Amino acid sequence: RLHPVRKRILGRTSDNPEISTENLNQHFASAESTLANLLTDAIVERCHHSGFSVDLAVIDKSTLSTGLEPGLPLSFEAWYQLMPYLDNIQILTLSGLQLLHLLQDNALRLNGWGKPPMERGFSHFSETVRYTIQPGRVREESCAQDIMIAGQRLCDNPQRLFTVATSSFFRGLCRDWEKSSGIEGLLIAKEAGWESGCTRLFARDEIGCYLEEHGGATEEAGLRLDGRLRVLLPHD
Repeated sequence: RLHPVRKRILGRTSDNPEISTENLNQHFASAESTLANLLTDAIVERCHHSGFSVDLAVIDKSTLSTGLEPGLPLSFEAWYQLMPYLDNIQILTLSGLQLLHLLQDNALRLNGWGKPPMERGFSHFSETVRYTIQPGRVREESCAQDIMIAGQRLCDNPQRLFTVATSSFFRGLCRDWEKSSGIEGLLIAKEAGWESGCTRLFARDEIGCYLEEHGGATEEAGLRLDGRLRVLLPHD
């Protein structure tokens, strides 16, 4: 009975090698990601479709299990393997200052400094968020800068409230690194102060609907780089 569901084709998959599982594991937390761009923008569109007026979306690696096979038809089975978890879409209400802290905190989670890739909770944001990460000589000196939200500088309006869509398991995989790395005291995004509420929307189902409506995981659907995240070299 499940066979026809598993083999149902949602669309096509771009032949872009960046969406492969190997690339996802190696580079998801070190640069702008075509796959993360597609998924975050899909979450925003599907929230709007269901009546949730969100300003932006954010995901981390806890949302994804694998990548996709470039150039192959996108089946429901392949999509299920990529997002096997039945996480709800969660809506956060963050002030401009809290969002600034989230982005500054994110800079500390970037892969690099001669360390192997691992789950540190690095996040990717939807297209209205544009910023630069300047890595320091050591991780503790890394910072986010030139932060723009929908064309406006975030630092100009720290009291504005933003609605942020994310997975209900956001930051769920990075606790061990936070505690074992000695960096926990430097992290300034305090989730205990975030106002949040879960929707009845499941992230996997909503993004799957988006992909089917847009013909799959393609450049036309949003699988592309657009400069929303710029990571400088340490000496830039």
